[in-house]
Amino acid sequence: MRLRGVAKYLTYLDVKLSFFVNIDKIFFRINTPLYGEYDIVFKTLFYDKHAYHKNLVDILCNKQAGYTNVELESKLKILSYNKTLRIALDELIDIGFIKVISKFNQNTRDVKYIIVDPFCLFYNKWVNTLNKNDIST
Repeated sequence: MRLRGVAKYLTYLDVKLSFFVNIDKIFFRINTPLYGEYDIVFKTLFYDKHAYHKNLVDILCNKQAGYTNVELESKLKILSYNKTLRIALDELIDIGFIKVISKFNQNTRDVKYIIVDPFCLFYNKWVNTLNKNDIST
């Protein structure tokens, strides 16, 4: 699940080592195969818009219950009814990184967006935290 079933990623695993040691070796060290993969995924999927989409996913990873449009606009410091935000959310939904949670008869502005992609969640909870602390082993 952490490797999203990507064949390239699976080739980095050493069958002689435990799952936890393998994850440590391919994610948590600077000169490992998947150290910068998170950024590459966004660049590959979104080209020139990758920074905006990555920032949006990073924000959504901070709150398990998700954010509404209004909350996202506030976090991103943008105007209400921002077309760029709407397009980015739709693209992230289409790719399967996020999903919409709504209550019955709820206004569309009040729906919540949550991260459902396990790789994004794993990266933001564990790997990105270490990168911010500049830990290298």
